Amino acid sequence: MNSFFHSRNNFRFVARFISLISIWISTFVFAPVTFAVDHSPVWNGSSLTYNLVDLDNFPVLDYGYCKWGVLESEVGGVDPFLQNMVTMGFSQRTAGPFANNNKDLFLSGSTANLSPIDFPSDAAWFPANGSYVSGQVTFTRWPISLPAPLGLDTALFRYLHFSSSQVTTSPDGTQIPLDASTKKLVVLIHGWNPGSDPDG
Repeated sequence: MNSFFHSRNNFRFVARFISLISIWISTFVFAPVTFAVDHSPVWNGSSLTYNLVDLDNFPVLDYGYCKWGVLESEVGGVDPFLQNMVTMGFSQRTAGPFANNNKDLFLSGSTANLSPIDFPSDAAWFPANGSYVSGQVTFTRWPISLPAPLGLDTALFRYLHFSSSQVTTSPDGTQIPLDASTKKLVVLIHGWNPGSDPDG
């Protein structure tokens, strides 16, 4: 009788142990795993990538520059009055510091072909060292001792930003992270925000 009682308790212990192991395996080993994908901008010479996959190869026509970043400001040709001096504005969605070491903005010599340009050493930023406010940068585009280049264009871009985590907003305004337990999802793609409004 005692041996039967002990063997029955051993069986219960083993059964519980196996159940706990099964729960642990299903929770931590076979649970859905989400990996954050890095879509930070990466330069390779004069090409720029965000490690995105083009799913439909949609013809971009004259708007191919939208894949490089957000066009903040553009100056075409040479102003006969200002000559080589140019002032370019950018929106309040721009991260600081507003200085030549800014990591959120870049210059291109064209919107037709990506031609990266460094900010000239004489660039003056307003507000200096600001962040997330509307601002501007003024600089000379070529040495004043040289004649004006032909067909000179300058475009100011802000890098694209992709969050590695997705959130939903509850009615009270609280942002709740989405995870593997999310059952229903509605995706709204909103691609036009010319004023770079924070809630656009």
